[in-house]
Amino acid sequence: MFYDLKQGVWVLTGIVSLGVRDCGTEGIPGVYTNVREYLPWIKQNAHV
Repeated sequence: MFYDLKQGVWVLTGIVSLGVRDCGTEGIPGVYTNVREYLPWIKQNAHV
């Protein structure tokens, strides 16, 4: 998540549900979350 200074909005690019510290490590899968399903919760808890 980052704040886009040009647009004046917060941007969430993705969430890793399960993975290792070094994202994209060969032979170790990453599991990702559909952010759209959790936007109300994220907005409420991130206070943005």
